[in-house]
Parts: sequence; structure tokens; C-alpha cells
Amino acid sequence: MTPEERRQYMIENKAGLNPLSQLVSDGTLTQGQADAIKEALPHHRGFRGGR
Repeated sequence: MTPEERRQYMIENKAGLNPLSQLVSDGTLTQGQADAIKEALPHHRGFRGGR
């Protein structure tokens, strides 16, 4: 996969790359719990291709 293909894949599949959203969908976590985990984690500024 070229860097541009990888970047496009990440853009198109961003929602599927968040494990917390999957845990909420599965009923393992509530949305409130997922939000609390996101707040506790260092902020991620998104995919930065080429780094």
C-alpha cells in the first residue's frame, strides 16, 4: 500500500478504527464510560501520514 493509499484508507475507515465505539456498540461499555476513558487518555490529533 502506498502512503497515499494508506492515508485514504485511514480517512475512509476512521470510525472503524476506534475500539471504544465498538465496545459501546457491543454493550461492554456505556457511552459515558467511553467518554470518561477518552478524557483520561492523552489527546490524539488524528492520523499524520508520513511520520
